[in-house]
Amino acid sequence: MRVTEGKDPFEDDALTFGTIFERYIVEHLGNAKRPERAMAAGRACARHLVKWAGLPINQLRREDVDKLHGDLKARRGMFTANRTLQSLKAAINWAIEKKLFSGPNPAGGIGIFKEPKRKRFLEPNELPQFFKALNAPETSDDLRDFVNLDLFTGARRGDLSSMRWEDIHVSATGESFWTVPNPKNSEPYNIALAPPAMHVLAERKRRNGHSPFVFPSPNSRSGHIEDPKRAWTTLRKKAGLTDLRFHDLRRTLGSWQAALGSSMPIIAKSLGHKPGSAATEIYSQLALDPVRASVNGAVKAMLTAGKLTAGKKRRR
Repeated sequence: MRVTEGKDPFEDDALTFGTIFERYIVEHLGNAKRPERAMAAGRACARHLVKWAGLPINQLRREDVDKLHGDLKARRGMFTANRTLQSLKAAINWAIEKKLFSGPNPAGGIGIFKEPKRKRFLEPNELPQFFKALNAPETSDDLRDFVNLDLFTGARRGDLSSMRWEDIHVSATGESFWTVPNPKNSEPYNIALAPPAMHVLAERKRRNGHSPFVFPSPNSRSGHIEDPKRAWTTLRKKAGLTDLRFHDLRRTLGSWQAALGSSMPIIAKSLGHKPGSAATEIYSQLALDPVRASVNGAVKAMLTAGKLTAGKKRRR
């Protein structure tokens, strides 16, 4: 596509699929709440659509899209297939809304593949090998700290990567918490910071306190790390847990809270789940104290199962 080739995507008015998709990325995703993440996701999907870059949009057929969806499932899995289809559909809907294309949308009416609900989390017998790999000398400080904080807070990866020092607070009673200002559900919420999480943050503050970000990256446009994918893949292999995903760390904190008897409202509150009905409105009314107790207990139990103590440092 034109941007990936270093060309101006708007230098002509050809209504090719490539032109429309590039305009969708720049004009629409570029104005999203988190433009750098939205545009990265758009360009990731574009890799699977590049063969249509020069195709006039009115020549793209539903059967072409349907075939691509099925082929992607076979080659890359249903998640990649579904995200690509959703991105393609959204881009063309945007073009129709902007009167760049009169439709119909060739992706319209094509349903996504049913995705199984994932239940993976770190089991007690897996934690020793996980922490052993995480605390190995060859594991970078950034990855170790990022993974630990993900596990101790249950935060979404995108929220953690953009974490700022200004959003970390200490209450009048001395309890620490992190305000997530721009979460997925658009409603800021507080995360209780367990002592092991505060230990990680204190060390990072000592090393990186000059940056507004907890995880700075001078090489990224955003100024913070984006996705430590390669390092995470290496860590999973080293731990013998190749099926483990980043989001499973978030699920692990919730699962360990449940195992210790915490209620669903407490767990939902700790993970910043958006209330979806009158029955769940209680989530947002809970004080942080019982949530903190639940999170602290789960973190302590995980460290105990992993044969670690709070604040224990890896061998150098």
